Amino acid sequence: MTLHLDVRQRAMLKEMGVQVWLPGTTFAVQSSSGAARADATPVPTPAAPVMPARVAATPAVAPLHAPAPVPVPVPDKPASVPGATVAPAEVLPWPALVSRVAACQACGLHAGRAQCVLRADAPAVQADWLVVVDPPEEQEERSRAPIAADAAVLLDNMLKAVGVSRGVAGPGGAYVTPVVKCRAPHATMVTEQDLQQCLAHLRAEIALVRPRLVLLMGRFAQQLVQMAGSPARGLPLDKLRGTVYRFEGLPAIVTYHPKILLRSSPNKAKAWADLCLALDTLETTAAT
Repeated sequence: MTLHLDVRQRAMLKEMGVQVWLPGTTFAVQSSSGAARADATPVPTPAAPVMPARVAATPAVAPLHAPAPVPVPVPDKPASVPGATVAPAEVLPWPALVSRVAACQACGLHAGRAQCVLRADAPAVQADWLVVVDPPEEQEERSRAPIAADAAVLLDNMLKAVGVSRGVAGPGGAYVTPVVKCRAPHATMVTEQDLQQCLAHLRAEIALVRPRLVLLMGRFAQQLVQMAGSPARGLPLDKLRGTVYRFEGLPAIVTYHPKILLRSSPNKAKAWADLCLALDTLETTAAT
């Protein structure tokens, strides 16, 4: 069996930490000159999952709100989300936004908050990728980071594999933020009302970052594309994958949170397909 992987695909699989070599498999790798070369380096790992070849940008199912990919202008102010209960975004300086979040009592999450995850010394900069992850847990709250520990390492490797890094500005930059900025009180669950109230802060971040694409990672983050009463409302994350949605006027891709990928290696193959879809969507919009 021969798998045709280009250099970027092979690098991405390596960065994601997934063993894809199977006994007897030959990889035809495209060199930088465009010529194919054989690389037969099988490793005896028969139980390892085989990653799919790079997916096309065409969604597997019809988008909920608008066909994609389409040209995506960078808005000065993001459009509102139907069904949300908060006002459109204000363009706030970063220190003012951090202070507003730290003092926010718009939803019940503030009752269990020790500190919000936004930090005045880590300002948002313009980045083409906006990565929205699930609500912070104890590790994230303690470190005041949107994602922490091994999950943060995996996320950084996934982004690196598609030429993107956190904290970098422009096309190669990614801004990562949780869908809500406070950890839920003990033994409570983040509700849709909490998500809607925290949209005011997320919109303010979008106004500062001015992204070209949104990557929604996790079962709470993916609810942002469902809160408009669409036919996909209530569907699990698995059923929402493979489609380019619209969020705040931007193309949005749904995928797994890195914490889930750490517990379920087979889902890394699906995450690879989702990242390919995101990358292809950005490339297509840039070319139109």
